[in-house]
Amino acid sequence: MLPSETAEIRTNEWVDITAGAVFSDRQQFYGARDTFSIMPECRLFVDLGVVKRANYSTDLGAQVGALYAIPLDTEFDNAVRASLYGSTGDQIGEIGGTLSWIISYQPLENGVIFYGGLGLEVDNKNFKDRITNVTLINPADGTEYTQSIIEPSRNETKAYPLFNVGALMPVLEHVNLFAEFAYSDNWWIGVGLRVR
Repeated sequence: MLPSETAEIRTNEWVDITAGAVFSDRQQFYGARDTFSIMPECRLFVDLGVVKRANYSTDLGAQVGALYAIPLDTEFDNAVRASLYGSTGDQIGEIGGTLSWIISYQPLENGVIFYGGLGLEVDNKNFKDRITNVTLINPADGTEYTQSIIEPSRNETKAYPLFNVGALMPVLEHVNLFAEFAYSDNWWIGVGLRVR
């Protein structure tokens, strides 16, 4: 799911249910998030969904985290957000985390909230052995034959800057539409609905 959200202090206990999709040129995420406030400044979230990677299998994914809204006396809402995520599958296992500072702002009375964040993401991917069968043609006699190519397992750990901007717009009394643009190891676009 998306790496950010609004940063307001909540005056009563709220539960958000979010469903959305995040797209890049290499992979897509489809999932749902349950966010619940444990105090006005602090909320926890849990994501469940699927990860579809180009040239690899579709895997299950999960994320857990917390957001702490910092009570500063400014017209902007500020928060610190941290998460841990992972996915597992036949071809790739992944685990990582994010830490970011989020600012949100509601300039108009129509309820639209603009938000953005800066932070860091650390990601570890474990690529498992992959066998690919390739059909080749023998140049000597023109006959076809199949050859197996083995891509050996490998581990990759990388750290990326994390940046995002987005907007949350009310469409019904308790239903909001959101759109977000983000950069981590790649450019991402996310859309979805949030029920509060």
